[in-house]
Amino acid sequence: MSQLEQMQVFIRIVEAGSISEAAKQLGVMKSLVSRRLSGLEQRLGVSLLTRTTRSMKLTEAGKEFYQRSSGILAELDELESSVSGNAQQLKGTLNIAAPISYGMTKLVDVIDGFTEANPQLKLNLSFSDSRQQLIEEGLDAAIRIGTLTDSNLRARKLGVARSVFCCAPSYLEQVGPIKTHKDMQNKQFIHYSNQAFTKHVLQTPDKQQVELHYSPSLQANNGDFLVEMCKRGKGISRLPDFIADKGIESGELVQLLPDYPCAVSDIYVVYPDQKFTSKRLRAFIDYMVDNYQ
Repeated sequence: MSQLEQMQVFIRIVEAGSISEAAKQLGVMKSLVSRRLSGLEQRLGVSLLTRTTRSMKLTEAGKEFYQRSSGILAELDELESSVSGNAQQLKGTLNIAAPISYGMTKLVDVIDGFTEANPQLKLNLSFSDSRQQLIEEGLDAAIRIGTLTDSNLRARKLGVARSVFCCAPSYLEQVGPIKTHKDMQNKQFIHYSNQAFTKHVLQTPDKQQVELHYSPSLQANNGDFLVEMCKRGKGISRLPDFIADKGIESGELVQLLPDYPCAVSDIYVVYPDQKFTSKRLRAFIDYMVDNYQ
């Protein structure tokens, strides 16, 4: 088997998530894919994957080999398209990750437009509120909201998300009016469990910083669930505007402390920091930046 074919098999294993799934996609026996992986590792003299009966994870050498192999194959695809006269048509596959609620509320139109403009390009979208690892999970790019901590990624800013405190009118009927941060003390809070902290730092209308500590009565790792529980009068939650706005407009939710400046989080599209970025990925990122709403 040529070096190029070994690269292709290895990339398929990483992006499929397992040897058995890669074999299924390639239409060959699992044992054959396993032997090809072993042959590649023997030739390189390093382990590319650590494997157990339940999981598979890239080693440091595997991460580097995956990144550079992906770039080589993407460059080869573009070269073939160029010399064959099909340079204007993007082909291949992009694997993109995004938070669930954000994806359902903000990405449908822009993804629809991108696929209409690039009918020969395949998109695999992975929606999860957990922060997925791009290289380990075979992703080309991801939408991230908040502070970026991974120095191995490049980023393009798409916009901002503003957070607002909300509850249902029925909850205010139970606890009385909430006009200032002091009125928020000892209230029931519904917490986004992917955030480790249980406090909110607020800026008052007179620009004083105050801390609001709370013990959540309910936690969940999905924004759509939190907003539904808020609508049912289960407590107060701080929600991003792209989730809360519809409920506020309909009257199912009430925004609390509207005179307090909203917390703002930046929204990015992130992708691996590597020497070569495929034309299809560059086109996707540019389209996202140009058409973000």
